[in-house]
Amino acid sequence: RAGSTRNQQDRYYLARTFDEIADRPGGYLRLLGSKLMWSLQDEEIRDSHSFYFFRNRMRVLRWLPSFGIVLALAVTGLAIHTSYSRWWLFAYFIAMLTTVVFLVIGTRYRMPLLPALFPFAGASIAVLIERLRLRDFKRTAVLGAVVAFVWIFSELGRDEPSRNSAEEWALSGL
Repeated sequence: RAGSTRNQQDRYYLARTFDEIADRPGGYLRLLGSKLMWSLQDEEIRDSHSFYFFRNRMRVLRWLPSFGIVLALAVTGLAIHTSYSRWWLFAYFIAMLTTVVFLVIGTRYRMPLLPALFPFAGASIAVLIERLRLRDFKRTAVLGAVVAFVWIFSELGRDEPSRNSAEEWALSGL
């Protein structure tokens, strides 16, 4: 209505953002820490649509491993396989995680993290199976403990699910 252009609007909101960060740098660091923590949690925070609503209505989503399980297996796989040929995959993960933490509000945008996690998770499963096959129970227990520790860490955050599913029902109807 004021006749301002998109560039003027962007400059206005960026200036307000940087002013607020300058006024409260500690608050901004706490916000980034919180976003990093939530980005590594198994919990799906409701953004505009509830993941849990759709998971309860689509069987395939119930059978898929949760983010926390994939993360736990990937961390273990990364610890096992330190090959320098995979540095680019880890660098991609860090770049996507940084993007989620610094630029994006909702954790549903962490989906780009998964392509980097799957190969490491697969490597972890392969090594766990191999160690069991070789009856190397000591190493299997250590690797299992790492998986359990990271998985427990990913379960720390809890976001109360929303009971308002009007948008989800509308999308389902469409």
